[in-house]
Amino acid sequence: MRGTEGASGGGTPLPEREQGDPRGLSPLGPGREFDLIRRLLSREGIRVEGAAEGAAGLVRVRELMPDGIILDLRMPRMNGWSVLAGLKADPELAEIPVVVLSALDLTTEQRSRLAESADVVLQKGSGSLEELLPEIRRILTSIT
Repeated sequence: MRGTEGASGGGTPLPEREQGDPRGLSPLGPGREFDLIRRLLSREGIRVEGAAEGAAGLVRVRELMPDGIILDLRMPRMNGWSVLAGLKADPELAEIPVVVLSALDLTTEQRSRLAESADVVLQKGSGSLEELLPEIRRILTSIT
């Protein structure tokens, strides 16, 4: 079973998922944007857990086994690049869909690297966070 209920902390295991009931998304990143994402997703009925820094985020993902991850590339202690590498190197975590959301001005080489390991790469500031919800829901419902 993947995911937990709540916005932070240890969380409690969720009951078995009903068909088409997306949940267990882990936003990994600091700042107000990820707090807003948590609130928006919660309103959509998606259970949310998160972490503000990379090393703790990787630990939380291993504990929770979420249905999906929203990942910022700029995080303290362990950046998003390292978190993504850690996710893909672990056979138990490698198949969890990852949406990278970053304000970085990515080079062609960096975009190419991300295309190999992230499911979707979105640029902060290219639209409202509300516009992310359909893409996130699509990713989550494609795996339920």
